Amino acid sequence: MQIKLMTANLDHAQVTPEEFGKSNRQFSICLIVPWISEHRAVVKNISRGFEQLSIQYLKAHLDRYGIRSDLINAQLLELTNDQIVECVTRGQYDLIGISCPAQRLYQAAKDIVKRLAGLPNAPHITMGGWFATVAHEEIMHDCPGLNSVVRGEGEFAIVDLLSHIEGNDFQSILGLTWRAANGDVITNPVRPRINDLDNLPFPDRSDLPEIFKIFPKNEYYAHLMASRGCYANCSFCSINSLFDVKGRTMRSPENIVTEIEELYTKYGISNFQFIDEIFLDRSRRSTRWALEICDEIEKRRLKISFFIYCRSTDITEDVFRRLKEVGLYMVYVGVESGSQAGLDRFNKATTVEDNSAGIKILKKLGIRPQIGFIMIDPAASFDELKQNYQWLADNEAYVQNNFVNKLNLYFKTPIVEDYSRRGIVPEPTLDERHRYVFLDRRVEGYSIAVDRISNALFPIEERLFELKRRYRKLAVQGNDNSSTERRTMLEAISKMSPLMNEIWREVAGKIIATLDDQSDNGPETVMVERVLEDYRALSDQYTELLDRIVDGKGETFELDNIQPKLANRRVSHYINDCLPS
Repeated sequence: MQIKLMTANLDHAQVTPEEFGKSNRQFSICLIVPWISEHRAVVKNISRGFEQLSIQYLKAHLDRYGIRSDLINAQLLELTNDQIVECVTRGQYDLIGISCPAQRLYQAAKDIVKRLAGLPNAPHITMGGWFATVAHEEIMHDCPGLNSVVRGEGEFAIVDLLSHIEGNDFQSILGLTWRAANGDVITNPVRPRINDLDNLPFPDRSDLPEIFKIFPKNEYYAHLMASRGCYANCSFCSINSLFDVKGRTMRSPENIVTEIEELYTKYGISNFQFIDEIFLDRSRRSTRWALEICDEIEKRRLKISFFIYCRSTDITEDVFRRLKEVGLYMVYVGVESGSQAGLDRFNKATTVEDNSAGIKILKKLGIRPQIGFIMIDPAASFDELKQNYQWLADNEAYVQNNFVNKLNLYFKTPIVEDYSRRGIVPEPTLDERHRYVFLDRRVEGYSIAVDRISNALFPIEERLFELKRRYRKLAVQGNDNSSTERRTMLEAISKMSPLMNEIWREVAGKIIATLDDQSDNGPETVMVERVLEDYRALSDQYTELLDRIVDGKGETFELDNIQPKLANRRVSHYINDCLPS
């Protein structure tokens, strides 16, 4: 198999719906969102997978062109690959489009391709999304049943692909990597990014009725996309590889708020999550845009709440005060590291002081900060690990994930290329995100310790997962007879989540304190079985109590009965015992 790069100057004028309709050919396409059915992944990602805006935009765009499309959101419906294939075989499709926005989804997507390609008279199978774009040539080699990869934004590319599906000649389609009849993989030139996002139809929301069967409407945060792209260049991220030109394109404030108003009036949704890579920057244009969104929300008298993603250096008191006035309640801030060396390695273009200042502004305004943090980096020194912990302590960012989160190795990112040259990362793979060599054995020891403790405490997370599911189910049913049970569940959730954060704050601190007494060349940390038994005992008592609540057998969440026995015990002896002296 050869890879050929097309360099012709191709015309990229978009086909209009009217022009497409002249073919008198009725096309049908099936769009698939794969699901990772592995139990631990399901528990860890309880709130993900409900809406998939990228593919919902595709479906809405296909509808505009009169193209019949079916969307199989396997993450929402929790469908296995066997069930996905069964659904596909019930229809007759000209094209199968599989979404692969994340590296962790690739094996599931690859398995779907293999199954569908083996069917009699299999249709053209294409893949799209961030990861498929980054690794398009490698995926075409690794996935022989795949016919093509749509790179970058897919709304117009998918229509172009359909319009050429009968002739099987795809040389004129920008942004497509495809397999020729002789097996060669051909990479066409990039497709220019979509500059007028207002011209796109609002994303398809046909999944909302299904979502409301498993999630209370008044607690659901509908996804919104106000802009695409990012001005930053973090070394661990490759979002800009989706586009031919770096930077952000933004919808007009009127267009954004019109979609909000439609969801507000049609579905009764008043909570929203902007999933933009970055919601705003400090440019005059972006500031004016954000303030105009606020004015538009206020003018239409929409009583909503929402949260956004941004960088610490983009947080200013005046703009965020105004955002709060119209509903902003939480901001996800990509801090990533509490050490300057780590920030520089991640190419964050921020300082430790910048991050603390941004968090301070949010807290002053009464806006909840949610921290994106990479505690474990294989290239970090032990001093950096200690600085990470100290930053979390100084900024009271006591969230379990902040203490255990590891650097994800996303394919072809600058940091992966750098770490590969330095021998930290072996040959990069298409799915493994945590395969690396630690430069500091004490950082490796911390990583091993938190993995083992996480496994010991995982049963608590499982029960909380089931508890949240049952609570939502009862809330959706709206049965007055379940109100007492719901209150008990809510009490359990509200008490257990902070307790888990507090346990991890102290556990992480004691691991670091004990490792600090060891040399860089000391043996790696190993959790002894006796210590794990202590944690299992803690898990057993909490899970037994939570099981009663999940089964509706507990009238109150009697946490105090456990705390004197284990929960309030200092955990320092666990950590000291688990490490070699």
